Amino acid sequence: MKSVLFITAFFFVLLAKAAPAPDRCKNLTETHKGVQLQRIWLEQAGICMLSVSPTDGYKDMIYRDYVLTEDGMLMIFNAYGTDGQFGARDFFLFPRKLAVITHQWVPEADELVIEHVTGDKFVFDVNKAVLKSISGAAKVVVDKVATNNKGGVSIVGYQGQILDVGFAMNQDPAMIKGGKSVLTGAQRNCSLRNQDIFNYMSDGDVIFKFRKDTDFQRLVSSSCR
Repeated sequence: MKSVLFITAFFFVLLAKAAPAPDRCKNLTETHKGVQLQRIWLEQAGICMLSVSPTDGYKDMIYRDYVLTEDGMLMIFNAYGTDGQFGARDFFLFPRKLAVITHQWVPEADELVIEHVTGDKFVFDVNKAVLKSISGAAKVVVDKVATNNKGGVSIVGYQGQILDVGFAMNQDPAMIKGGKSVLTGAQRNCSLRNQDIFNYMSDGDVIFKFRKDTDFQRLVSSSCR
């Protein structure tokens, strides 16, 4: 799954011989003011993803995308210019309460609202393609697109659990097999080894192991340190 997420705002590199998408995840592209929303089926991982991109990112190739997937992930993808440099930060949010991600345009408020599988509503400003709020968090802090701010988006006071896989330049942080991810919330703060939470495929793809929260929490109970 991860390898197909490193893309420009306008081109998705899909897996070859991909199976037809299920009805819940038919390919979709919608544009309103400064936002382009895309929905794509990630066949190898077997999950649906939505991306929120600025429509003017192509001008200088300095922009931020937000990617949400059915396994509870929020990826912050930053492109840093025409030299091809990029950075990414991954969060996984728990508990996951819903089976699908849905979205709604709210023209009167100039907003796009995406309901993640956690049940949280992610509210985006459609003029600037900026994440304004997450319903389950006290606040979201959004900084400029820069290489020195770890992706530039922070989630403060989240009511559930957040698994922060970290930030990396020119790769997905989940690809760092020897790395660790930090779990916070629900009275437990600890680190987990990436090799325990991701499957590393022979083609370089990286897939989150846990479809069920109960299985993930079992790992947390036994390995969180």
